Amino acid sequence: MKITFISFYFLNPGVRFLSSYLKAQGHAVNMVFLPPDDMYNSYETYPASVLQSLKRVCADSDIVGLSVLTNDFYRAVLVTRFLKENLRSAIIWGGIHATIDPSSLPKEADYVYIGEGEAGIAEMVERMTKRTSLDDMPNLGFWRNGEFVQNPVRPLMKSSQLSHVQDFDLETQYIRDHDRIVRVTPSIVEKNLYRDFEDDAPVYLAIFSRGCIHGCTYCCNNKINKLYGFERNIYRSKPLESMISELQDILRKFPFIKFIYINDDNFLANTVEFIESFARE
Repeated sequence: MKITFISFYFLNPGVRFLSSYLKAQGHAVNMVFLPPDDMYNSYETYPASVLQSLKRVCADSDIVGLSVLTNDFYRAVLVTRFLKENLRSAIIWGGIHATIDPSSLPKEADYVYIGEGEAGIAEMVERMTKRTSLDDMPNLGFWRNGEFVQNPVRPLMKSSQLSHVQDFDLETQYIRDHDRIVRVTPSIVEKNLYRDFEDDAPVYLAIFSRGCIHGCTYCCNNKINKLYGFERNIYRSKPLESMISELQDILRKFPFIKFIYINDDNFLANTVEFIESFARE
C-alpha cells in the first residue's frame, strides 16, 4: 500500500518515525514538506502550481496523512479540500492539533488519528488492504450523520518497541521550493536543519524518549496524559544502543551536522544510571 505524509515543517520527527515504521513493514511511503513563506501567517495559501505538483506526488497514494499543528489548521484545510476534489485517496489528519481537538476535523477529511501513531497506522493500512471497516478502530475519530465519533485509544508502545529511527531516505522525500515541489537533496537537508545560535552550525533534532511524567497546564502533554489515563508507562525511552546507532548513522549520512539537539519532552526523567551510561557512550 502507498502512503504519503504531508508536513508543514521539514523538521517533523513524528512523521519521520511513522514513515520509518511503515517502511520496515514493507509499505511504500513518501513524505512531502510544505513550508509556508511565513509560518506566523496562519491564513497564507499556496500557489496553484504547488497544489498541482502536490497532486502529482500524491496521485497513486492509498492514504494521504496530514500532520497538523494548530497554527497550520487553515493550511491543512486548504490542502485537504484540494486533494479531496482531485484524488481518490483516504485523507487522514494526525499530529498534536488532531489529538488535542479532534472534532475540528473538516468534513472533507475521512478520519482523524488521535494519539501515538505507529501501531494504529499500521493497523489502518492492514484493514484497508483487506477492505475491512475502520469505524471501530482504536484512536480514530470521524464525522457520521452530523455527529463526531471518537473511538478509545490503544495502549502506548513499550520502550522496547521504539528502536526505529527518523526516516531520512531522500529518495522518497519532497519539499516545496517557492512555486514548485522538488525532491529533497543533501544540500536541502543542510539548509533546513536547525542552527546553533552561536556558530550557525547545522543541528540534528533527536527524539530519544516519549511522554512526560508531568502534566503542566500550558503543555500538550497535559491533554495526552489525560487521554491515556495517566498510564504508568506514559514515559518511555529508547534503548541506549538504538540512540547511539541513530546518531552514528545520521552523522555518516550528513557529515555537515555539528550539533545534536535532544528535543525530548523530558530526557532527564531517565534514571541517573541510564544518563551516566549515555554520557559514557
